[in-house]
Amino acid sequence: MQNYRFDRFEYRSIERQLRADGRPVAIGPRTLEVLAVLLERHQAVVTARELLDLVWADSDVEESNVQVQVSLLRRALGRDAVVTVPGRGYRMGLPVQEIGPASLDLSPPSIPECAFVSVELGRMLSGELYDARDAGLVAARRRAQRLLANIDACPIDAGQARRSLFEALFGSLGADTEIMPGLRCDYGFNISIGDRSFVDQGCVMHDCNRISIGTETLLACGVRLCTAVRPLDAKQRRSGLESAWPVSIGDGVWIGEGAIVCPGVTIEDNAVVGPGSVVTRDLPANVFAAGNPCRPQRRVDRA
Repeated sequence: MQNYRFDRFEYRSIERQLRADGRPVAIGPRTLEVLAVLLERHQAVVTARELLDLVWADSDVEESNVQVQVSLLRRALGRDAVVTVPGRGYRMGLPVQEIGPASLDLSPPSIPECAFVSVELGRMLSGELYDARDAGLVAARRRAQRLLANIDACPIDAGQARRSLFEALFGSLGADTEIMPGLRCDYGFNISIGDRSFVDQGCVMHDCNRISIGTETLLACGVRLCTAVRPLDAKQRRSGLESAWPVSIGDGVWIGEGAIVCPGVTIEDNAVVGPGSVVTRDLPANVFAAGNPCRPQRRVDRA
């Protein structure tokens, strides 16, 4: 597999990520697949039928889908990036340079690079079925585990050194937020935590989709925030496909020890979740909720 450079852009085949001036470019998974085909065949014209067969191999879609994706590519890359050849198809309009066989860089990337923009990442964050064995996602998980190992080895009183590691791991980390030892996560960059929050020992955040935690929110020991969803159909599940739904926790929330928050759940501001609860549905603001399944028990005072 080759990597490709054109104008100020670079496409990395294994990670399936597009960068401009070294930073990820956020385009949709189908659009990225169309670009990959055009780059791989940059010395030739690619017909709309070929693009349909390669990009939508398992779907019966109309040729207008190709036109839409080409339009999106031009919007992202520039009007002249993709040329329409009347009656024949499409080709790259910018000079393309092959920059050698693709190799996977497993060194910890800088924060702007941690999004690992790829086809499977796009599917993962949009709630679609995706393949977690994708090379870019594997690299992202390995990066997170290296950072977590460094955090575990860092003294709890190391101050800014420890915080810097969390800032590299998370998508965002608020001021004066404290995270105790034993945190575990999948990717890290899908997690955002607001100011003055507290995450106690042994919390687990399965951040296959976005996990958003507000300001002045408390997570007790052993809280699990889960986003991963496996298909109920055994054949589909055994194929390795999965999906993920985001979790959102508001400001001033307190989640008790050992509670589990399930995929797709939103907990609104100032809610309190009892220890050991399994939260399967959204919780409104200003309630105390407990149980398995977790349900509101009574109102609590407003902040």
